[in-house]
Amino acid sequence: MIGEGIIVESIASFKITWKNPGNGMQAVWDQENQVIEIHGSDVYPDLEFVSLTGLSTYFTYSTADKIIGLLKRINEVIDTELYKSNNQVNEADVVSPMPIDADNTIPEIKPEEADKKDEVTNTEEPKVEPKEPKSSSKGFSYTVTVHGDKLRFIDASAENFNLIVKHKLSNNMGVKKETGETLDNSSRIWATVQLSGLFSETHRFNFEKFNISTDSTSENLLVQIIPSIQLTFKAGENMTTPETERETYVSKIELTKNKAKLKDLQKELDLYKKHLKDNRIDAPTAADIEAAKKANTQ
Repeated sequence: MIGEGIIVESIASFKITWKNPGNGMQAVWDQENQVIEIHGSDVYPDLEFVSLTGLSTYFTYSTADKIIGLLKRINEVIDTELYKSNNQVNEADVVSPMPIDADNTIPEIKPEEADKKDEVTNTEEPKVEPKEPKSSSKGFSYTVTVHGDKLRFIDASAENFNLIVKHKLSNNMGVKKETGETLDNSSRIWATVQLSGLFSETHRFNFEKFNISTDSTSENLLVQIIPSIQLTFKAGENMTTPETERETYVSKIELTKNKAKLKDLQKELDLYKKHLKDNRIDAPTAADIEAAKKANTQ
């Protein structure tokens, strides 16, 4: 039995894309046209697993209808932002009418008056039909790509002979209880929108544009559209795992990181010693170091 303290840390990148045809049509989603790259995975402790398989999937949005519904919500945010941008451009292009010089005013030319008997007076005002407001979901056709660049996942799991770990992005957007670290994945997530047409242009929208808050919930739509990764590690026949508490494995993670730092410091120290030797400078002795320490504490 594998203890629950086993922790898996993975780095993965995503490019999730779809098309919005515009005119109120449904988004076009191709599950075969999605890019998911796992750059690497580390297991703490370093057990002797013989194979690893990965699967990308959706747990909450498990049907096509649910995914299309999520895409519609994201497109609504994009449409709103595009209309804001378009309106700002139109306002900037408005030209004010030229002022009229009072001295050069063109005299008004009045038509000749007709006979009173031929004059027809219409006191009824013309009817003005109300204009239907434009829908922000029908005006633009574009391709959306949601980017997740080298996102970091830390998750723990316990199965039996096979270790299955589910990396879900919504569980990796803040402080992780497994390690006590804060994961800053939000700065690595954004969306690009390429408008259709001969003179198409590309817009970039940051992560925060897709924050949705209600009275009961708060979520980010880009987090929802990035799929989860399910990793399955297969252990060797003779692998044994001691029953160790989670805190022990967390300590091992810190120990591994400290060893890496120590290794880097050792490299710097070796370069320092080489510099002293090449310049025929005597390295400080242990007595010199102790004397310097005492001088700094006084």
